[in-house]
Amino acid sequence: MPQKKNINRRRFLKRAAGAAVGTIGFGLGHRSATVCHLGNISMLLGRNLKWDPEKERFPNDEQANRMLSRSMRSPWHL
Repeated sequence: MPQKKNINRRRFLKRAAGAAVGTIGFGLGHRSATVCHLGNISMLLGRNLKWDPEKERFPNDEQANRMLSRSMRSPWHL
């Protein structure tokens, strides 16, 4: 079992460094998670939303855009 963990760890590190290892990339994982987050935001707001995948924002919907992230605790900031 430990050997399998090491293989997965090496694959992850190679993929993170940009090597074409594995079956799916980080981009696909990001898009898959985004769809789940968008569904949750729509459910919480109780309405349909329009999504701009290029800008990763809801056009003309500041209430929904505020739900895309939350405040970071001090001392962290972007």
